[in-house]
Amino acid sequence: MLLPSILVYVSVVVGQVILAFFENYYAMASMADVTKNEQLVLYDKVQKVSYSHSSNSQSGDLLARTTSDIDEIANFFVLTKPVTILNICNVILILVVLFTFSWQLSLLILATIPLYYWTLNFFNKRLLTTSKEERKEYSKVMESLREKMEGISIIRLFAKEQFFHKKLENDTENWRKEKRKYSWAYTGLDQGIIFVITITTPLIIGLGGYMVMNNTLTIGTLMAFYSFSSWLYNPLRMITRYADTGTARCSCPWRSPL
Repeated sequence: MLLPSILVYVSVVVGQVILAFFENYYAMASMADVTKNEQLVLYDKVQKVSYSHSSNSQSGDLLARTTSDIDEIANFFVLTKPVTILNICNVILILVVLFTFSWQLSLLILATIPLYYWTLNFFNKRLLTTSKEERKEYSKVMESLREKMEGISIIRLFAKEQFFHKKLENDTENWRKEKRKYSWAYTGLDQGIIFVITITTPLIIGLGGYMVMNNTLTIGTLMAFYSFSSWLYNPLRMITRYADTGTARCSCPWRSPL
């Protein structure tokens, strides 16, 4: 059975590579299409805004929304549905495999999921708040850069380089602070998830070892269960990430009635 098993394994790997290639190509191509369409739609709406409102609006703010913000939105809308469906299927498949190995250990894994989701929700709330503030400060930086780049000749004429440099430094410093807050929440989410996954190891080894000593489980089944158990959390995380974190990155504080 060794040669047929190797051939099956190689076939699966080759199939995964081919599917991943077309999946990634479709995602990138679709994101480009969405970005193009949304930028044109947004530009058309900007043209229809009243003169008084457009005069008060910050060009840098609109520029930020037509560049980086639309990229975030395109990424969210293109990937959310296929990624969610794919990972739900993965969760079901992994649970079937785990319950086939041991229903007792599978129930133990399921008992850690509430802690897993509590960690996700705790940090996702902070991601939503910090993401909005980071986007707001980023738009201010874009506006500040636009003003100074367009008026560079006048700035040089009146020898105000240091003055405007200081203003830009203040804007970028405010953005840096908000970016660090967002990074703290994002990193906390990563490490929190790693912590939850890590604490399942002694639980599986402990209960599984007890079952092996009582001859209700083989050592091979225990090792196989342990290997597959870590696969459960990644699809769960991806589902929540695109449902919550993706929304956080797209929940930008629009200040214009577009």
